[in-house]
Amino acid sequence: MVPGSNVGSDLWARASARWARLDRGWQAVLLGLALVSLQWLRQAI
Repeated sequence: MVPGSNVGSDLWARASARWARLDRGWQAVLLGLALVSLQWLRQAI
């Protein structure tokens, strides 16, 4: 077992729980922002 893997899974569990508590609207807004920033980064390269 890798020492750092437990910390990563704990962080992931916390982040997914926080994501589940978000509104559907906020999830859509955050996903949209992520997609826009990805396209912007792709154009900048």
